Amino acid sequence: MSNGKNGWNRKSSGKIKSFTKSIFFARVRIITIEGVIERIDGIEKAAERLNHLQNLFSLQTNLATLEEKELFIKDIFGNDWKIFIKIKEPFEFFEGNDEIVGSHYNFRVVLESTKSPVYKSFEENFIESKSGDFGGFTLDFELEKAFDEQDGLLQINTLGNISIPLRFEIIATGRVIFPLIIRNVKNNDFFKLENMSDLQAGDKIIIDTENFSVLKNGENIIDKRSSGSVWLKSRGSSSFLVTDSSSGFDKNFISRVYFSNSML
Repeated sequence: MSNGKNGWNRKSSGKIKSFTKSIFFARVRIITIEGVIERIDGIEKAAERLNHLQNLFSLQTNLATLEEKELFIKDIFGNDWKIFIKIKEPFEFFEGNDEIVGSHYNFRVVLESTKSPVYKSFEENFIESKSGDFGGFTLDFELEKAFDEQDGLLQINTLGNISIPLRFEIIATGRVIFPLIIRNVKNNDFFKLENMSDLQAGDKIIIDTENFSVLKNGENIIDKRSSGSVWLKSRGSSSFLVTDSSSGFDKNFISRVYFSNSML
């Protein structure tokens, strides 16, 4: 169930939700894959991606008759593994809920493992999977999901046992007055930019907490990072509030957060 030659890496993305029905050892694993398929380069390209995913995940819903498939995954150390799955709930897609109508489709498919989650690598190594500790497996394609703001609040869920770096984007739709602050609602950590000229419509700021970079329209502005600012990350459920000095209910910017999630 690998992806990449058909372009999913480049133009579709997703997030993984995973849980087990056993408290101590996983006997059944349900894996939900959710994501987006971009349409910015035309409906024909989007249709190709949809067809690829439909073929990849099949459309059968009868678990008893559906052929077992191999899902290839890669752990955080670069080791290749595989698990055996069937389709539990069929692949579906629907119009994305975004600022720009028709910019993308959302998709969803639910998988169920068919064997005990003791994973065997291509090098004949074994690991045992206990509930809550799955070795940081990721799918072998990039899983990146954007979450649009709702009243200035970015809410995300990451699923690993480690902190996940984030990439924030703030796109001005009007005048944005500094300082600009992104604050973790739960622990009050913040990232602050100040001593800058106001943003104008179309200006974009990108804050990458994995590569420790801050860009405005592609130019480095890391020197505008305020003292005390933290390179924000997420572990589990996180909420981030984005404000500028003139923030009210009607904001002059769109904010998004991106992350690459661990599958297990």
